[in-house]
Amino acid sequence: MTLRKKISSRFKDLSNTYRAWRNNYAIGVGTRVKSSASIEVGQGGSVVIGDHCLIEEHVLFRTGGGGRITLGDHVSINPFTILHGQGTLTVGNHVRIASHCAIVSFNHVFRDRDAPIHTQGLSRKGVVIEDDVWIGAHATVLDGVHIAKGCVIAAGAVVTRSTKPFGVYAGVPARRIKER
Repeated sequence: MTLRKKISSRFKDLSNTYRAWRNNYAIGVGTRVKSSASIEVGQGGSVVIGDHCLIEEHVLFRTGGGGRITLGDHVSINPFTILHGQGTLTVGNHVRIASHCAIVSFNHVFRDRDAPIHTQGLSRKGVVIEDDVWIGAHATVLDGVHIAKGCVIAAGAVVTRSTKPFGVYAGVPARRIKER
């Protein structure tokens, strides 16, 4: 069973002295969450948003199967981005995520041709995004990826493999095109 919570207007702009704690999610000091953002937490899951973050309109946090989403401090997530935390999704400090991104910390298993894909279960390797990363608009980060410190992920990139520090990655699949 999934618990769906629409962030109420009282969380629109939290003061610098208040930390909001609920049964399965926490919102840090000085964090602003727009009222149209949603947190959907499955049984055993959790969402923790650090201090001084900005969560824009229509951002969706979704966990399931005991998954966890953890954001560090000074993180901004722009409109219409989806964070799927069925596996573990960890985002460091000072990370910028542009509009319409998808970060997915699970994948469907599809080895058996004779069984429908939806009956074969999920793999949950997780996603790690280290400090000082910028992810451009419409980028996708897939399960098992570790984005290293200081990376830039270009708009529209699909990240299928882990990155090296301070690299700039672009394309489908994303490849290192230069160093910062």
